[in-house]
Amino acid sequence: MRFLQVSFLLLLISEKAFSADAAKPASEFEYPELMVSPSASERLAQEAKEESGERYTQHWAIQSSAAMTLLAGIMAGSDPGKNPDSEKPQIIKSAAMAGKYVGGGWLALTGAMTFMYSPYKSGQKDLAKLPHGNKREQLAYERIAEEGLAFPANVSRTLKWTSFISNAAVGALIAGSASNDSTKIFGTLAFGGSLIPLLFETNWSRVYNNQELYKKRVYGPLTSISPTLLPQENGSYTPGWTLSMSF
Repeated sequence: MRFLQVSFLLLLISEKAFSADAAKPASEFEYPELMVSPSASERLAQEAKEESGERYTQHWAIQSSAAMTLLAGIMAGSDPGKNPDSEKPQIIKSAAMAGKYVGGGWLALTGAMTFMYSPYKSGQKDLAKLPHGNKREQLAYERIAEEGLAFPANVSRTLKWTSFISNAAVGALIAGSASNDSTKIFGTLAFGGSLIPLLFETNWSRVYNNQELYKKRVYGPLTSISPTLLPQENGSYTPGWTLSMSF
């Protein structure tokens, strides 16, 4: 997609007009948090209502990856390893234990979060305690609502990358230390399955990213604005603004 950068110079009629605009009180300016539709508080309230129905599919990507790792760990438990006659401890035994603990641990953690962690409902309860009468209170109200949307998205990002690193490492360890072809296949599947959380976005992340996109659209094609001085024929300068827009 091609973007055409267009710069507009907005000339001010006089220094008096420039001073008048600069003297406007802060209460007269609009904020994207108050102009976006739906607002962050509306989106938080809507997601809080639907949270109970979505809790069972929220962590399916991590749970799918964890199940593959757990199965690989179980298979590795009966694998003799690459050097079964060696007196040294086999790496496959440690790999099998790691697969069971990592895979089972992720299933237990996400299962507990499914029934015990409701970030949108908690955020909605905290938001309900705040006043939002005047513009200052409304702005604080919407920004706190944005925090309520951002926090589960950050949790989702942390879980996603931690899941990927742990399951990929265990899957590679099992595939590399096993002697049976079936165990190697399960280890490889566990390694490949660790990518699932990276490929599929959670609802927590999707909601927050969409809300940020709505807020950016408030400004439309405007990308930047900066003050400037424009030369006049008599050698003087007139204050103005340079606006950069992208289409």
